[in-house]
Amino acid sequence: MKFSLTQVRDVVTFSASMPADVVLSPDEGRRDPCLGNSTGSHNSSVLPPDLRIYCIDDSAPMRRWLEHCFSGFGAVAVFGEQLADVERFVAAALADGDIV
Repeated sequence: MKFSLTQVRDVVTFSASMPADVVLSPDEGRRDPCLGNSTGSHNSSVLPPDLRIYCIDDSAPMRRWLEHCFSGFGAVAVFGEQLADVERFVAAALADGDIV
């Protein structure tokens, strides 16, 4: 997993990227789609257990993928199913979001 933190004037942007593998045949074994390694619990010990991660995306498949990939990394909330989620996301992020 790669992390970056950049600041341009008063805007700070945190970015996390995770490589993903596609399993083409059962012979290759199961892969963790978030980390690109053999399936098993991903290592959540690298981040604090009380970390609050808030994501927003209007794509249902992406929301499910984000929930799956960030499960085990503290409190995760994914928003974006409805337009009203934007206001809830902003409120949650400003109130106590660690990674947004």
